[in-house]
Amino acid sequence: MSKTAKIATQVFVLRTDNGDYPCSALVDAARCFAASLGLDFPHDPVLACEEHGKPYFAALPGLHFSLSHSGEYWLAAFAAAPLGIDIQRHQSCRKEAVAERFFHPEEAAWLRRRGYTDEDFFALWTAKESYVKYTGQGIDESFAGFSVIANNA
Repeated sequence: MSKTAKIATQVFVLRTDNGDYPCSALVDAARCFAASLGLDFPHDPVLACEEHGKPYFAALPGLHFSLSHSGEYWLAAFAAAPLGIDIQRHQSCRKEAVAERFFHPEEAAWLRRRGYTDEDFFALWTAKESYVKYTGQGIDESFAGFSVIANNA
């Protein structure tokens, strides 16, 4: 008989007037999530970074998290497995130029067919950014090299 492991995930939302994420809020959220998993969280946790900048707690490599902010909103997502999260305030930008530069050709074509709506553009951006946060790759020259659009969408 095999056991199926449950992967717990928790997302914390914080709103700040100045857009600054207080480190104490991240540590408090991490401590809360670690306790829910039965993990001992260090009194003075040390943040480290992977090769491309993805942060982690050095003493708890099994405690995964992802951060995102846009405007005055911050998200901190925690899990027992790698994850990525993104939030993006809808703001005016040159969607066509951004799509041609940063999106895969399939994604740019999909946006053209759909009229470059804010909803579609920002949904696509947050999906791509969440993925590169999940992998730890970050936004680099490979950002346009993959598509989050299903074939024939």
